[in-house]
Amino acid sequence: MALKERIMLYLVSKLKISQSQLFAILTALTATVLIVSNLASTKMFDFFSTGLVWDGGAILFPISYILGDIITEIFGFERAKKKSSGQHLQ
Repeated sequence: MALKERIMLYLVSKLKISQSQLFAILTALTATVLIVSNLASTKMFDFFSTGLVWDGGAILFPISYILGDIITEIFGFERAKKKSSGQHLQ
């Protein structure tokens, strides 16, 4: 059994939701991370009191790439491409 099939089976069986619901949840989570990243990019903070001053978007924005990779790995490139183009239209 391929890795993506095992991941899908694990998520669907543990969460007791359908594949389309899981896709909708991951897509909504990705969109939420992108919106919060844009809002947090205006806030500067000291990174663990090290003297490195970053904006919040620098921490949150890479999470959207990780979620996009998860969606692509589980659902395939074609479906991920549709999600991606739908987010750009918003």
